[in-house]
Amino acid sequence: MPDFSWVRDPIQFRNRLKVEGTAGLKPLGQILEPWQREDFESMDAAWLAAAENRPHNGIKSFYFERARGHSKTTDIAVMVTWALVASRRPTSGIVAAADKKQAQVLQRAIRRIVTNNPWLASFIDVLEWRVVNRHTKAELEILSGEPSVAYGRLADFIVCDELTHWSKGDGHELWETLLSTQPKRQWCILVVISNAGVGRGKNWQWEVRSRAAASPDDWCFHRLDGPVASWITKSDLRKQRAGLLPSAFRRLWLNEWQTDDGEGIPAEDIEACMTLDGPGNPEPSRLYLGGLDLGIKRDHSGFSIVSAIPGTARVRLERSYSWAPRPPLDRVSVAEIEATILRAHEQFNLFWVGYDPTEARYLAERLERKHVPMVEIPAVAKNLNLMANEFFNAFANHALDLYPDPPFRRDLDKVLIAPRPYGHKIESERDEHGHADRAMAFAIVLPAAMEVATSDVNLDDTPFLHKVVT
Repeated sequence: MPDFSWVRDPIQFRNRLKVEGTAGLKPLGQILEPWQREDFESMDAAWLAAAENRPHNGIKSFYFERARGHSKTTDIAVMVTWALVASRRPTSGIVAAADKKQAQVLQRAIRRIVTNNPWLASFIDVLEWRVVNRHTKAELEILSGEPSVAYGRLADFIVCDELTHWSKGDGHELWETLLSTQPKRQWCILVVISNAGVGRGKNWQWEVRSRAAASPDDWCFHRLDGPVASWITKSDLRKQRAGLLPSAFRRLWLNEWQTDDGEGIPAEDIEACMTLDGPGNPEPSRLYLGGLDLGIKRDHSGFSIVSAIPGTARVRLERSYSWAPRPPLDRVSVAEIEATILRAHEQFNLFWVGYDPTEARYLAERLERKHVPMVEIPAVAKNLNLMANEFFNAFANHALDLYPDPPFRRDLDKVLIAPRPYGHKIESERDEHGHADRAMAFAIVLPAAMEVATSDVNLDDTPFLHKVVT
């Protein structure tokens, strides 16, 4: 008779389950790191109660804080797959993620487990947003940041993936909805697994984490002190440290919570990039690009022109402009900005001009009709993070050639690279000179310019130049 004891024992299930390791497929129980084993075993009694739908007198809430690359999503997939296989009733589970992209990562992790363990295929169907035990009708639903879909639910287990990435609005509301769902069933287990976040001492995720850490009678809290996984090498960490902002490295890899205050560009890095005596003249070997930061009413505007030669990995500042709002309407002169960009295009034959379409779409349409190559760069998370990282790294690597320009330098001194759940964002305080508009315009154009500078002569493989991220 076949031995199905592993169905009722999560330890035996993990010993049998094959997962992808550094040496190919191996039984999970053989390759578990000590910290993974500790986390799994701390939850086993609660998971058993949830799968059997019976009251549990022990701890039912768990918070695990791990650095990047420490098997967070895979371990969630292992937990919920076992719960679905072990349940003899139509158990209901919820896994919630920050957005659909993160939710799809989890769905793919579960599918990978089933694919690597064909014996699971007789139990489990992995659908787009659901995973179902076809015999018992036990079901896992994967949610992605929508609080309304969680209202009124009854759940036997709830898992919150990467809680620190959830938004201030819908994400917070979803968390409160799920948290209030747990007491509806005496055996409902709640698991949070996440990286350290941004907003130490301020945001709602920090409050959740702090309450969990300070409540040993109600929560099992376990934090990993930095990168401890054996598969993460010193070489990997050196590369990550070199390519990330210091605050990002500390948060992602050292697992240290960060404030949202941000960090400026070091003055010594700015000075190291001051290699030019003044603005240059057009040269046939260079490609010229522009960035426009337009604020129409009660706001300043900026326009920066840069250039690059493919293969040199350097970007040169050519011109920098800013405009202040004027009375009596307290607006910038859009006609003056348009005339300046047209003169720049006539002088430099601009190859690319990026702009935030929030207020500049109408001006961009006018410029396009006059053959200026305008490209929308919406202020979405992916673009904001890319601009912040390119900005910081270009100065850190001294990959820029700048000339002395007091307004531009003043703007550089005001810039902060502020951590955000999605990465980083360039920010500055508004004053009588605006909000670092010349530097912001420079930041808009810099990713495209760096693509040119680091490419070969063929510019087809330059996604920021040719694609609009929405």
